[in-house]
Amino acid sequence: MKRETIKISNEKQRCVFTAASCIALFLLLFSFSLFGLLVSPAVCFLLCKELLKEKGEIRSDPVTVILTILTAVGIFSVFYNKWISSALLESVCSVLGLPLKLVVISGGLLLSAVSLFALYQGVGRMVGTLKEEWELRTVLQNSEKILAIALCIVSAFGVIGVCSKASFIYPFNDWNDANCFFTVGKSMVNGIVPYRDLLEQKGPLLYLMHGLAWFVSHDSFLGVYFLESICAAFFLYYSYKTIRLYINRNLTFVIPLMSAICYTAFTFKDGDSAEELSLPFIAVSIFLMFRAIKERRGVTGKEALIIGIMAGCVFWIKFSLIGLYLGWFIVYALVSIKERGVRKLLPTAFNIAAGVLVSTVPFIIYFGWNHALMDWLKVYIYDNLFLYSEDKVGITESLSFGFSQFAEKNKTIFNLCLAAMLASLCQKKKEGFFYITAMIVFEFLLIYMGGKHYRYYSFVMNAFIPLGLICICRLFENNIPVWAENKTVIGILTLCSILLSFYLTPNRYLFGIDRNELPQYRFAKIMHEEKKDPTLLNYRCLDGGFYTAANIFPNCKAFCKLNMDLQEMYDLQDRYANEGLCDFIVCKLEFDLEKYELIETMTFPYNDTTQTFYLYKLK
Repeated sequence: MKRETIKISNEKQRCVFTAASCIALFLLLFSFSLFGLLVSPAVCFLLCKELLKEKGEIRSDPVTVILTILTAVGIFSVFYNKWISSALLESVCSVLGLPLKLVVISGGLLLSAVSLFALYQGVGRMVGTLKEEWELRTVLQNSEKILAIALCIVSAFGVIGVCSKASFIYPFNDWNDANCFFTVGKSMVNGIVPYRDLLEQKGPLLYLMHGLAWFVSHDSFLGVYFLESICAAFFLYYSYKTIRLYINRNLTFVIPLMSAICYTAFTFKDGDSAEELSLPFIAVSIFLMFRAIKERRGVTGKEALIIGIMAGCVFWIKFSLIGLYLGWFIVYALVSIKERGVRKLLPTAFNIAAGVLVSTVPFIIYFGWNHALMDWLKVYIYDNLFLYSEDKVGITESLSFGFSQFAEKNKTIFNLCLAAMLASLCQKKKEGFFYITAMIVFEFLLIYMGGKHYRYYSFVMNAFIPLGLICICRLFENNIPVWAENKTVIGILTLCSILLSFYLTPNRYLFGIDRNELPQYRFAKIMHEEKKDPTLLNYRCLDGGFYTAANIFPNCKAFCKLNMDLQEMYDLQDRYANEGLCDFIVCKLEFDLEKYELIETMTFPYNDTTQTFYLYKLK
C-alpha cells in the first residue's frame, strides 16, 4: 500500500510547529508524576532535536496511527485525572470564575491536538525500532496479523473502558477487593512489605502489578484500567491464535465478539479481579498446549519452560486458579508415558518446574531480602488453606453449590465449555476430549472446593472461550460470507460490540456521577483539610477505597478486615482504635469509640443495594 506524505516546506514554520508540538507533549507528560518530572523533559528535548534535523515530512502508517491515537487517549486521561482533582487549579479557576472541568478538558484537548505531531513521530520511531530489532517486517506484511493485533488492542481498551469501573468514564472502582489489591500494591512499591507489614491473602504478583499501576495515578484506578486493558489485549490475541489453529479462515471479526462475550459476563464483577488478570497467562498456556495437541507431538523444551513460567505467574496471583495446569499435565503425562515412555516425560517435567522457579525466584529474593519469607508463606499458603473460609461446608456440598452458581451466573461460558467437551468427544481421536475435560474439571474443582462461593469465582473459566468458539466456527467455516473479512464491516462490528458491552455490563450504575459525590473522595477531602499527611484505619470492614481516594499508606498491619478467621487481625484493629493510633477511622457501622468523634456520615449506592460509611476523627 502506498503511503501518503505530507511535507511542511517553510523552514521557520516547521521549526515553530515542531517545537510547539514537543512542548505540548511535555506539558501533557508532566502529569505522569515522577516520569513527568525526571524523564519527559529529556525525552521531549531529544525528540525535538531529532525532528528539527528532518525535512518536515510526515508519512502515514496505519499501525503507527492506531498506536498514536491510543497513546494520546491514555495521556489525555492521565492529564484529566491529575488536574481535575488539583486544589491549586481549582483555586485559580475559582478566582477567574471559570468552570474547572471546562478548563481541564479544553486545555487537555488543545495540548493533545498540538502534541499529535511529536507523539506520532515518537511512536513511529518506536515501531520502526521494533521492526528492525525484532524482525517484525514479515509480521507487519501479514494483513490478518496487523488487523488482529489492532482489533485486540482497540477491543480491549474499548470494552474494558465501558465494562470495568476502573475506567476513566466511571468516577471510582468501589469494589473492596480491587481496593485491597491497590492499597497493598502501592504500599509494596513504597517500601511496605506485604504479609509482614500488611495482612492480605492474595499473591505477590497481583500486588506488584497494582503497585506499577499506582505510578500512573495515585488516587484513582486509571493505571489499573491500563493494566486491565493490556491484559485483555494479550488474552484476546492468544485466544484468537488458538482458534486459528483449528480454523483455516480469516476470523478477525470474532475478536470484538469474543471481547464482548468475555467482559460483559455477570461474573466480571466491577473489574480488576485476580481471575481477570490471570487470563493472559492462561491464554498463552492454552495456545502452546493445543498447538502441540493439534500437531500430535509433545511440547518442546521451550514451550514447557514458558508454560511453567505462566503457571508460576498464575500461582503467585491466586493459587486456586492453577487447576487447568494440573488437569493438562495429568493427561499429558499419561499420554507421554503411553506413547513416548517415562524418559521423554522427565525433561518436560523438569522444564515446567524450571519455569515455575523462574517466576518464583524474584519473590524469594524480595521477601528474603526483607526478612519476610515465613510471613509470606504463612499468610499466602497456610492461612489461605486453613483460615480463609469462616463458614466452610463439606466438599460435596461446596462443589454442588459451585456448579449451580457457575451454570446460573456464567451461562454463556458454561455452554461454551460444554460445547468444547462435546465437540471434542465427537472427534475420531479422543485425546482432545480428555485434555479439555480434565482442564475444565480440575479448574472447577480448585475454584470451588474451598467452601466459598463468590460471583467472580467462575470468571477464570472464560479462559476456555476460544475452545468453545472453535466448535461454533467449525460449523459455519464454509459458510462465512466474504463481507465478514471486510475491514469496514469489522470496524463497525467492533464499535457495535463496545456499545453493546456498555448496554449489557452490570457495572455501569456509577456512569455520569461526579467522583466528588462519592464518600471516598468526600472523606478524603475532609481528612486532608483537617490534617496534613493523615493516617487512617479502615475498621472492621473490607477496604472501602478510602486509602486509594486519599492516597494514604496504612500504618496498621491489619489495615482492613479480611475474610479470615484471624485473631491477630481483630486484636490489632481494636488496639489501634482503643489507643488512638490513627488520625481517622472509617467503618460501615457506628461504633462507640472512646478516643474518636463521628464527623461525617454518607450513604451511597453499591450494586443493587446501598452502603453507609462513617468517618471518625481523633479527639
